[in-house]
Amino acid sequence: MSEKTEKATPYKLQKAKEQGQVSKSVELNTCLLLLVLLLVAIALWPAFLSELNALTKHLLYLNTRMPFSVDSIGQLQQFLLSKLLSLWLPFALAGMICVIAASVAQTGFVWSVKPLAPDFKRLDISKGFKRLFSIKSLFEAGKNTLKLSLVLLLLSLSVRHELPTLLNFMNTEPGRIPAALMSLLSKILLQLLALLFALSVIDKLYTRWKFAKDHRMSKQEVKDEFRQRDGDPKIKAKIKQLQQQLRQKTASLEQVKTADVLITNPTHLAIALKYDRSVMPAPKVVCKASGELVKEIKKLAARHQVPVIENKVFARALFATTDLNKWISREHFPAAAKIFRDIYKQKAAI
Repeated sequence: MSEKTEKATPYKLQKAKEQGQVSKSVELNTCLLLLVLLLVAIALWPAFLSELNALTKHLLYLNTRMPFSVDSIGQLQQFLLSKLLSLWLPFALAGMICVIAASVAQTGFVWSVKPLAPDFKRLDISKGFKRLFSIKSLFEAGKNTLKLSLVLLLLSLSVRHELPTLLNFMNTEPGRIPAALMSLLSKILLQLLALLFALSVIDKLYTRWKFAKDHRMSKQEVKDEFRQRDGDPKIKAKIKQLQQQLRQKTASLEQVKTADVLITNPTHLAIALKYDRSVMPAPKVVCKASGELVKEIKKLAARHQVPVIENKVFARALFATTDLNKWISREHFPAAAKIFRDIYKQKAAI
């Protein structure tokens, strides 16, 4: 019973999410971030070169015209920071949007300050050694070693393959070198990103498996959670009682169209009576309501041509003393007899 063989329940996963514990692959986020930054660099490369060219010319011009002083150096620093900020801003915005979108796609919206709280248990040396030689640490070490080896291997193969192109730069016009160099770097970086993406997919699968394994539950834990969430038996009984009453009220609304008369007071109470002299010992309350529901019952009665009688005293007495689907008591017979007698006379006259 103590073995954790059951999958985590949705309730436990929700609680873990509230604590900031989610299945997220940092490798996948990093790979997507690098891809977005590379695409932004490729898209903005011509404008980037133009800005750098203009900035270089301006700096060379200032080198010959600007006096050497503390104020001029401060102005030059402010100018350089503003220019570099304008060049860096598109990358920062694209990177921020990419990181947020990738995180939300993996885990949904998560807001928790629990991981930021200090945990003094991490100062335990024995637990620190356990974490150092845990399966997760070994996996991370093996993954990083494999990733570094594959990246170096791919770089060496790419450089060897593109060596003629690199040597051809010596015969290329200086104005075409930046575009050609960007094309070559983009090709090599896209190959590296394809490799990193494949590794990040493996990391995502492992992270999901490890998260599910760490949050497994024993059968006893599942039962305890069910009892805890199910609540007090008295509350359950009360809820069932209210549900039963609601079903009875809903069913009673359907019986309004078969009633013989609707007694009202006239806006706050409504009681529908049905009486068949051949089979019933007394009139029967087939529907009773109060408040806003009275309007709906009166509309339903009018739709099915059920007579509506306003009798405040009789309506209050019936509502207070007679339950739903019960016969009216003997004390109400005289008032009920007069109402049914008038209804029969009206029907006979028609």
